[in-house]
Amino acid sequence: MLKQTLGWTRPKVRAPHSADLCTWEISAAHTQLRLARPQAEAEEAGAADGSCCQSV
Repeated sequence: MLKQTLGWTRPKVRAPHSADLCTWEISAAHTQLRLARPQAEAEEAGAADGSCCQSV
């Protein structure tokens, strides 16, 4: 993922390492959300047809 894609060509951080770290954190969060989507959709579908159960 390029910083230009995120619009971070001029990050407002004090150190270049901070910009890289922030990019990795955003990338990791996006990946986790993408991986969780099928499970959330399955739970939502189960709730729609009345077969949902409370999961903890």
